[in-house]
Amino acid sequence: MKTNQPWQKKITTLVLLLMLEISTSAHAGLFGFGDDKWKEEALLHDGSTMIVSRSQSYGGGHEIGQSPPMNKASISFTLPGTHRTISWNETLYPNDPNSENLILLAVDIVDGTPFLITSPVGRMTTNKWGCLYDQRYVVLKYDGKAWNQIPMSELPLEITKSNVIISTQGQMLGSHSGVVTAKEIRALNSGGGSGSPEFLTTFERKPPDQPQPPCVKLINYKGEWIRPNDDLARKMIDSVKK
Repeated sequence: MKTNQPWQKKITTLVLLLMLEISTSAHAGLFGFGDDKWKEEALLHDGSTMIVSRSQSYGGGHEIGQSPPMNKASISFTLPGTHRTISWNETLYPNDPNSENLILLAVDIVDGTPFLITSPVGRMTTNKWGCLYDQRYVVLKYDGKAWNQIPMSELPLEITKSNVIISTQGQMLGSHSGVVTAKEIRALNSGGGSGSPEFLTTFERKPPDQPQPPCVKLINYKGEWIRPNDDLARKMIDSVKK
């Protein structure tokens, strides 16, 4: 998949900034809470709110003097009107084709059914999630037992905006205590010129005849992930790995 689309460059930049800030905040805790667990007040499409618990952990390779990068993330919430807790867990390993590698954009409930709207990051996401109609979003629907991927076209029209924190770059809540409110989340995600790209905060639905970006699933060649027809990459790998 080519990376010359402006939205792909914006996502890549956002992810790098997010990972950098999360990594450098690993010992202090996200938002200065002193821990890597926090709660957010998610504003649902019908105007009601729901508390979402979020957490993340760290590990993997990193430069000397730097904290390890985030490698796992999870959310949980109580389904409104019930006592049932629903959770979502993911790993973030950029070079692992089985890793989810998703940025959470929103969690919402329509007619009692939970939905997650996320954005895939990294070159391996096509291997995990397939050739998406709109490669900016991965949508998950909870069927009562598990989360299942659905097309963006099946996302209820009521869900239109992000309602959880996407990135904290440049907007640390060092003195924050308690739940991050819906108002604070909106402010963090908008953030003027330093906020998240608009398509991450307001979901775009393209008509069916919209041309799709090229989709390529990488293959493993001698332990390295490359494009299937990348002869130059094969030669470079062959020169190192006889």
